[in-house]
Amino acid sequence: MFEETRNQATMCVRIQRLTIRLCRNATREEEHYTTGAPPPAYRSLVVEAIAGGMSGFGECIPTSIVLAGWNEGKSGIDEWSAALRAGEVLLGCDGGASHDWVPDEWRDCSDYSSVIDAIDFALYDLAGRLTGKPLSALLGRTQRLRVPYVHTLFLGAPADTATRAHEVYRRTGTRFFKLKPSGTAEEDAATMILTRERVPGARFSIDPNCGLRGDAADVTAYLNRLQPLGLDICEDPVAADWDIYARIQKGTDVALMVDAGARTRRDVLTIISARCARWVNIHANWGGGFQQSLGRADVAQDAGLKVMVGAARFLGIGTAAYQLLAGLLPEGGPCEQEPARMTSRTAVVHNEFAIRDGLIWLEERPGLGIEVDRDALAAVTEKEEVLT
Repeated sequence: MFEETRNQATMCVRIQRLTIRLCRNATREEEHYTTGAPPPAYRSLVVEAIAGGMSGFGECIPTSIVLAGWNEGKSGIDEWSAALRAGEVLLGCDGGASHDWVPDEWRDCSDYSSVIDAIDFALYDLAGRLTGKPLSALLGRTQRLRVPYVHTLFLGAPADTATRAHEVYRRTGTRFFKLKPSGTAEEDAATMILTRERVPGARFSIDPNCGLRGDAADVTAYLNRLQPLGLDICEDPVAADWDIYARIQKGTDVALMVDAGARTRRDVLTIISARCARWVNIHANWGGGFQQSLGRADVAQDAGLKVMVGAARFLGIGTAAYQLLAGLLPEGGPCEQEPARMTSRTAVVHNEFAIRDGLIWLEERPGLGIEVDRDALAAVTEKEEVLT
């Protein structure tokens, strides 16, 4: 399935080597979800592509490994093996040919999204370094250099959550928080009230990961109870069909956002047709590369939906890719992707983009604009395959 991709390469600056690494990713905090699911043991799959004396890096979270035993969100393929197969074909291809390598069988298929990300990010990073161009120039897009930042607060006691929100506000200036709620209206109302006492003007989205209880009327009442306290968005409220989502959306001013059900272009078209939400989320690690992510965002925004870029627990490489992606959205959506140094004890990037005044401060540097600490990367590498 890769042969057509190989024949399209122009062979200007040939890829000489690819290294695929499976890396340990130790997060800084225990996370708790509305559904009661425990935090996974994170790993990162890091791709390094080398051509013309330059290296480009990409990263994804191999969910077939990380989420083993989980019911949702897990890829149905072996991302490690898929990355090796793709890498073998890309050897000898043009290091600047970042656009057309994805096989047709992989396109618009969420199982392959993460491994496409890792390779696509590496190729764009490499192309930028070879040409001296930032990602925006390679993609022909205008780059916003200031992106609103949304910080995720995982489930905890209301007072503890409010304290954590205040600490984040002091460090980053953000007043926009995504909560993993309890699902109990009074407890979640207390969290919002206490947070707004500590962070004046705080606004909220909530992400129950489809964990809210009750029927459409119950969910609508819950959202309407929280809306006056600063709740703007509810992401993936319940595991239900789009008719239920449409009923909930009609009954509340809180905007519904679809994440898990918006992983492909076909998904987004279905959401548009069902008129069941006002936002879609481009979830970090489920983008399918820059072009597929931007294509989904364009389809959504053309239909009047707003688009947010979500977050995943990266080592820093995927972090930069998704922060830059958020800055390429034409309608100015926010981004949840925090710097790896805030979430991981094993971050491997020197110069992450700063967050201050509630904004991610992007810079237009070549490629992804990051510098990987090779010693740090070697220290967390558990498995490595070099393709030459």
